[in-house]
Amino acid sequence: MSVYKTPYDDNYPMIEAFTLEQYLTKLLYRKQTYPFCLSISMSYLPLKGPAIGQAFKPDLTPPNYFSGICENPIKDFDTNTMLHFNVVAVNLRISTFPLLPLAITTLAFTHVIGLAFGSDHDPTVHHICSPAKGKYLMYPKTLPTSIQRSEFSPCSRISMAEIIRLKGGCLKKRKATCGNAIREDGEECDCGTKSTCRTIDPCCTPSDTEQPEVGCTFRKENNFEFECSPKESSCCTENCKISNYTSLMCYSDSFLCLQRFCDGVNSECPEPENDLAICPTKAMVCDGTICSSSVSVCWQLGLQECFCRGDVLNECYICCQQEGNCVPAFTLRLFNGSSTPYVHEEGTPCNYNVSKCDGKGKCVEVEKKRKNRFWRLILHALRVLMRHRRSLGFLLIVLLAIALVAVCVTMHLDRN
Repeated sequence: MSVYKTPYDDNYPMIEAFTLEQYLTKLLYRKQTYPFCLSISMSYLPLKGPAIGQAFKPDLTPPNYFSGICENPIKDFDTNTMLHFNVVAVNLRISTFPLLPLAITTLAFTHVIGLAFGSDHDPTVHHICSPAKGKYLMYPKTLPTSIQRSEFSPCSRISMAEIIRLKGGCLKKRKATCGNAIREDGEECDCGTKSTCRTIDPCCTPSDTEQPEVGCTFRKENNFEFECSPKESSCCTENCKISNYTSLMCYSDSFLCLQRFCDGVNSECPEPENDLAICPTKAMVCDGTICSSSVSVCWQLGLQECFCRGDVLNECYICCQQEGNCVPAFTLRLFNGSSTPYVHEEGTPCNYNVSKCDGKGKCVEVEKKRKNRFWRLILHALRVLMRHRRSLGFLLIVLLAIALVAVCVTMHLDRN
């Protein structure tokens, strides 16, 4: 960590920055003494403009591929210096607020980290990534904390996962260290030292405890060993005991329509019986515990839904627009919780509105509708003939011919 007390300190190239964007651009020239995954600047400067957070967001294609996390320095041959694009900046002051509230600062901090990991801003009109009941972290506007979700949207996760896969080589698992207040491999808990444990996690033994007690394990008090920690386990009470309430919800995911409840035996939240228990048809988002039909499964891959019109075999399957082609979702490996293809609901029109989907992926003809449609065509033809008739004899001949055809067609439909 580097702390700058004056603009004239060594290795401080941001001295002539007047906006946060200029500040971030000059931050590129700051020398980094260690190959950090991401370098974060926190400042309190009277900068112009409303921005409180800026970052270089990596893209999958040039020119912005050389930005964000894990980016190696690039040499600027004009100045013979190294440029570091693995930087983000947060300024704690704007003209209307001498000091920004902690909630807004935390949101801005998380927001720029999301940008550095490759997340775009969430679209303002999107049923999954900008739901009406609460916006995610990458929503482009600042919102009251009461309607601000403290997690990344599915859209953000898809973008960030791809960046991590392609250029996340610097993200490595740290060696476990008892006393850093982070539970790691081999630790039951980690509350830091004696000075912090009572506040952070009173169920945990501090790292600087005296023998025979062992740090980063659950405490023992009066020969009674605590069972768990609510800081680490969703099914643990404040008294450091396993909760016996099986109706206590310990996990919910509105995107996958999942809920998990404590089992009264273990402190950890149990795995659901089916991790793919998402809505079985077109719907993807839960409204509470009920699937909503307003969102398409195609959004799992960031695609738009389309209708496989004219393709009788696939019209009743959910289709997605991929590279200009409308293809069934199952060809993109999108399946529901029972590992079967997503289908349109029963009664959805297909085959140019002549038939309807059966709810199982098939387009079936409705015989009664076929008959009614046939007779409507006959009546329409008669009206046309009446308007353009030239002789009564010609009209009678046409009527007899139509009647004969109608009888034959009706008999055929009845047999089928």
